[in-house]
Parts: sequence; structure tokens; C-alpha cells
Amino acid sequence: MKRIYVTTVPLQGFRDLAKNTYRSAANSGDIETRFPILQVLHNTLQEGDDFHIIAIRSVNGDTQRNFGYLKEELQAMGLTEDHIRELSMPDEQDCSTLIRLCRDLCDVLPEKGIAYMDITYGTKTIPLVQLAALTCAAATHEELEVGGVYYGEMRRVNGQSVDQSILHDVTPLYHLQGLVGGIHHPAHERLAQHLVDDLGLLRLHAGSGTRGEHDGGSFHGFPSFAWHFRPYSIAQGSHGGREPHAEATR
Repeated sequence: MKRIYVTTVPLQGFRDLAKNTYRSAANSGDIETRFPILQVLHNTLQEGDDFHIIAIRSVNGDTQRNFGYLKEELQAMGLTEDHIRELSMPDEQDCSTLIRLCRDLCDVLPEKGIAYMDITYGTKTIPLVQLAALTCAAATHEELEVGGVYYGEMRRVNGQSVDQSILHDVTPLYHLQGLVGGIHHPAHERLAQHLVDDLGLLRLHAGSGTRGEHDGGSFHGFPSFAWHFRPYSIAQGSHGGREPHAEATR
């Protein structure tokens, strides 16, 4: 099986990028790392798999040093740095730069395989680009599967990082994003309802409305929704094993 792991090289300075244990109920053993994507790799890579890590790097001194840390940690896991592919970009945030990055990332994702995305690091725009590229690739690469989207939360106490970090599986949000555009279709609506009921994340109640009317957020062609949130830590697992909080209606 071909597996692709996408991450962004952190921008943190030398003293700000510490190793942590990113805990999750899905972990097949915890590892200490600066890079949550390596915990994802540890959880999912199987013997005989072909894999690569795609590392998005804004070109500057801090990312050059941190990219070296990524190579060192991969080697410490018994894997060679040949498995890392650098996807460099200018240290800029203009729209044309981000669109080029989206195109380049979509192009390097394989036609066939499983993709895992870590949205922990980078500027605030980079996760948007990552998810856009993943959506485009999943639509155009017929045999590309989305293995998961992850965020590594680093806990801090009095401004200092503490080793109580969590690996959050935020894949349900990625799938919900993809369903919303076609949710007015009965088949898609049933699929969305099945997804959210299965996750216990929220519940949708479709209504009706016409363009120009504000009916619970409804517009022509799309149902209106009452959103009943049940917040929980996805790190506890996407299915079960969690204690839902009191339901709040919005």
C-alpha cells in the first residue's frame, strides 16, 4: 500500500520547538516527537508499505533547522530521509503564492494510495491550502483515499509547553465540509445524517426555505438546519469512548 503523509515544517524558533508525546486513543504506542505526523505514521504504517512524507517548507532559517530535525527523527525511527520530499514555497502569504502551493500539493499526491494530512504547523493560511488540495486530489485522483486529517495540540501552562499534548483526529470536519455542498440531494442528506449520527458530533434537521429568506440559515436549494452540538475530544477516538457534554442548541 502506498501511503502519503503531508505536514508543514514548523516556523518555531530553536527554543520553542520541543519534543512532546501526542496522546490519542488511536495510538499504537506513544512516541516522543516534535512532529505529530510522525505519530500518525507510527500508528498507520505497515510492513511492506511504500510511503513518503511531503514536507511543506516556507524558505527561511528557522524552517531549514526544523526540517533537519524532521530528518533526524525519521532516522531515529529506523527510516531513511529518502522518504521525505520537500515542497518549498516563498516565505510569503499572497493569494497567488498560496494557489501555486495548492496546485503543487495536489500534483504530488498520488493517483492511488492513502493520504494523511497534519495541519498543526505553518501560518494560518497553510491548513486552508492543505485541505483545499486534499479536496481537489480526492475528487480528481480516483483511487486516492483520505486516511485522516490531524491536529497536534500542544498544552501550555503559564506560557510554557508541557508534555500533555493531544493528537486530535479532525477528519469528520473534512468530510462534513465535502457533504454540505450537495446536501440538498436526498441521497447526500441521508449520508450526512448517517455520518453525524454515527459520530455523535451534531444532528441535522432539514427544513425548507427560499432564496432571500432567512429561515435558520436556509437558502433556495439547500435545507435549513438546527445544529445541536455535542462537543468532545476527538483524541478519544472518532467512535465511542467519550462522555458527551450537555447538549447546547444553536
